[in-house]
Amino acid sequence: MLTTKKLTPAEKTLDIISKLVLVLGTITSIYIPLSFAWITKDVNPYSYSTQVSSFDWYAILVFIYCIIGTLTIWAILSILVQISVNSRKEEVIPYSWKKDFAVAIALEQTAKAKEILYREIFQSEEYKNVLSKGDDAYNKKCIDHLNETYAFYLKQIGEESFKYTEANTLFSVFK
Repeated sequence: MLTTKKLTPAEKTLDIISKLVLVLGTITSIYIPLSFAWITKDVNPYSYSTQVSSFDWYAILVFIYCIIGTLTIWAILSILVQISVNSRKEEVIPYSWKKDFAVAIALEQTAKAKEILYREIFQSEEYKNVLSKGDDAYNKKCIDHLNETYAFYLKQIGEESFKYTEANTLFSVFK
C-alpha cells in the first residue's frame, strides 16, 4: 500500500481483499501444481504391480498461470484502492476574513483586526480598479464604493474611511 491517507471502510475492505487474494493465491499457486506434479504411472498396463513415479512438467505451466492470475488480480485491486484514495476530495475550509476580524475585535487586538481588514481591502476588485490608474473621478468613485462596503468594519477599528494616496507606489503589488 503506497498511500498515507486514512482509508474509508470501503477502501479498507478492498485493501484487505487484495492482500487476501495475494496470500491465498500464492498458497494455491504452490499447492495445486505440486498436488499433481508427481504422477504414478503403470508401466505395464496388464499388471498393477509395476509403477513408476515421474514429474509432470505441465505442473510448471499451471504454477506460472496461477501466479500470473494471482498477481494480476492483486494488482487490479490495489490499483482500485489507490484510485479511490487519490480521487477523494479533500474538505477545504474556506477562509473567512470576517470571522478572523470579529475574533481580533473580540480579543481587543485592533492592530491585528486592522491588518485583516486592510489585507481584504487591498485584495478587493475595487482596490485593483483604483490601481489601474483610471481618471480621478473613476478612482474617487471606486474609493467611495470601498468606503461604503467596508464602513462598518472601518468604524470597528476606529477609522472613518479608507484613504488612498497615489504617491505611495508600495501598494501597487496588489494589482
